[in-house]
Amino acid sequence: MVYEKEYFLNSDIKGDFDELWSIINILRKECPWDRTQTAQSIKFKLVEESYEAIEALDRGDFVELAKELGDVILVSLFITKIMEDEGKFDIKLVFSSLIRKLVERHPHVFGKKELKTPEDVLKNWEKMKNKEQNNNSAETAKIFPSLYLAYRLCEKKVNTGDLKIDIFELKNKTFELFSRLFDEVQLKGNKVGHDLVADIISEILLNLVMIALNFKINPEEVLRNKVKEKFK
Repeated sequence: MVYEKEYFLNSDIKGDFDELWSIINILRKECPWDRTQTAQSIKFKLVEESYEAIEALDRGDFVELAKELGDVILVSLFITKIMEDEGKFDIKLVFSSLIRKLVERHPHVFGKKELKTPEDVLKNWEKMKNKEQNNNSAETAKIFPSLYLAYRLCEKKVNTGDLKIDIFELKNKTFELFSRLFDEVQLKGNKVGHDLVADIISEILLNLVMIALNFKINPEEVLRNKVKEKFK
């Protein structure tokens, strides 16, 4: 059902999808600001609104979370409307692609494949996703914050069996890297090479990410929480 502008002035809002899609169409047509936006101009709103939703969730502010999730949905649908106006695709393609993906990636629900544990489901999901993306998962994740990027790529490798985490080997390698770093600093002081220090630190950080992954800890989240705690 399509609602006209007058509906929103004279009716109680029900909160259904038709209302939302109708008002997005109205704003795209009649609002000077909305009319001039492009997918490129608002793409980072997806990131911004998602982080605001995460913040509300972490605070346990569920009223605010509902509002922020609404903003995430709004930006997604607004970009969809822009793509529709430009003849790139329509909302049916967005929904049908999503529905098809959910069915195909849950063969244990919609098919006969046996996946009995959450870990089995996740591994199968990652394998199917990598196959669909021609193993190009690194390209699709480049926009992620660096810690989360490292965490997700390592997690994907673990779930597909391409990476085995040996916690004791990681411990030894990390200790060696720390020793090497401080030996260089003690030996050369301020003259130690920037590139060398950067390389050692990046190796340490990547090892710490894999250690966190071993304990199913998201390093992006715990560091974010620690920073907020330390710098109130």
